[in-house]
Amino acid sequence: RDYKVTGVQTCALPILIESQVVKGTNLYTDEYNIYNWLNNDYQHETVNHGGGEYAKEGNIHVNTIEGLWKELRKWIRSYNGVNKYYLPLYVSLAEFFINQNGQTRMDQFRNTLKICCSDKGRQSLSVMREHGKKGFIPLCGV
Repeated sequence: RDYKVTGVQTCALPILIESQVVKGTNLYTDEYNIYNWLNNDYQHETVNHGGGEYAKEGNIHVNTIEGLWKELRKWIRSYNGVNKYYLPLYVSLAEFFINQNGQTRMDQFRNTLKICCSDKGRQSLSVMREHGKKGFIPLCGV
C-alpha cells in the first residue's frame, strides 16, 4: 500500500508504519538502520544492497517496490511528467495494477468496482470528471 510521507524523520517512521501495517506482518527492507526497530513488532528481514545482496532464500527481496517505482517513472516519463497535484493518483493506480498481478480478470473487475464504489474512489472519480470537462483527464484510460 502506498502512503505519501513528507519530511519524514526517524522518530515519525514507527508511527506511520504502525498506523498502516498490522503487527506481525512480514516486512522486507534494505539494511538502512532507520528500519532496525521493526524487529520488535514485525517479521523483519533485510537484504544488504551494499554487500551485493539483492535477494535471500525464502523469496526475501525488495524488488516489488523497486519495480513499482521503475514502472511508475517510465509511465510518467511518457507524459513528459505530471502535475504534483495528480501524482498520488498515478501512484495509487500503479499500486493497483501491481496488486492485481496474478488475479483472474473477474477478480480484477470486482476489485475495480469495489474501489470505485468506496469514498476514496468516488472522490477520485469526481476530480477526474471535473477536469474532463476542461478538456483533459489526468489518468490515462479513464
